[in-house]
Amino acid sequence: MKRLKNLSYLRVLACLGIVCTHLGQRLALTGKPYELTHYMQHGVYLFFIISGFLGLYTYSENDYKPWKYWLKRLARILPVYYAVIIYDIIVYGLLLGNMPPDSYGLGWLRYILVINQYIPGEMQWRNLSFTWTIGVFVLFYMMVPLINRLIRSYRASLAGLAVTYVFMIGLDIVYARMGIGREWFSPLFYIIYFMFGVVACRAFQEKKTDSAALIMAAVMLYFFSMSKFNSPYTLSCLFTIIILVSMNLEFKNIHVQNIFDRLDKYSYEIYLGHAVVMEFIDIITLRVTPLPPVAIILIGIAGTVLVSMALYHGVDKPVNKLIRSKEKC
Repeated sequence: MKRLKNLSYLRVLACLGIVCTHLGQRLALTGKPYELTHYMQHGVYLFFIISGFLGLYTYSENDYKPWKYWLKRLARILPVYYAVIIYDIIVYGLLLGNMPPDSYGLGWLRYILVINQYIPGEMQWRNLSFTWTIGVFVLFYMMVPLINRLIRSYRASLAGLAVTYVFMIGLDIVYARMGIGREWFSPLFYIIYFMFGVVACRAFQEKKTDSAALIMAAVMLYFFSMSKFNSPYTLSCLFTIIILVSMNLEFKNIHVQNIFDRLDKYSYEIYLGHAVVMEFIDIITLRVTPLPPVAIILIGIAGTVLVSMALYHGVDKPVNKLIRSKEKC
């Protein structure tokens, strides 16, 4: 299976953008610096689109059995996730003891069962350590075998994107009539972003990236007319176009390429690991003393590097090595 380096570059940029957003929040930036770092939070949608592309691409190109694909994907994302959750249970549940009562009585089961975004609850029970996206990723990866079966062509992927969009509108109508909000089963509302990646994947496989980019430009104009430029849908179209037109992008400078390769290697650990560091900064600020900006930056960067390496070498790598050894037996 061909390695698509442009997706690695974009994944690194999305990851670093999210880190900058959370670091900027703790620096209490104002003016243009705040607007810039705040805007980078949209990198999460780029993450979804890239995952939509690679999720389908990996499954279809390798002709996986569903169970084997699920095992590989869950083995990639859940061990690091659970390492972070165990840390949260120790810190917030045992040491600080500041978790609020859970209105539905689920408590830590929300995180253990990866359903924290499916049932309403206090924010700490829904998004501790910025883990709200994990349930969304798991849902999409479970759907990939079905998507591969139903969406076999580029044309079908466009239809699938349109159907998903209509489904979301319909779901909003149903929720409104039932008097409930999107906090119920909220991952359903994010599948559309993965579908942009599915469109890009099928367009690439059928060598129709130019056509797909033009169609995405037209769709982007539609979403722009309906809202504003930085709406998630408008930006998702833009991100998809960037993916489509950069499929042959590759840095010739070996040093630049090595930097991106190294960052991409740790990108998932950076994505989850930096949250632990940001919350550590919050704990120090609220319980000990406010930190100066320089200290926040140093702790944020150095801490993210250390935690990410610990998660990769202490959790991700050994767990996946063990799984591979079991597969050979």
